[in-house]
Amino acid sequence: MEIIGQGLMAIGKAIAAWATAYGFIYVAGIGTKTFLIYTGKAKIEDLKGWFDFGFGKKGGSL
Repeated sequence: MEIIGQGLMAIGKAIAAWATAYGFIYVAGIGTKTFLIYTGKAKIEDLKGWFDFGFGKKGGSL
């Protein structure tokens, strides 16, 4: 039973690390998009597909 608990803790830590990295990517991307739009270096239409990584789509490849 203790081994199962340790395994579940390891899986939980791996999921937490992945979720943290995923969230940081989105926060950094939103900040970057905001800065580029604010400075006039890019238009909203130019940055539409920035977060289209293919996650959650059937047949999406990474």
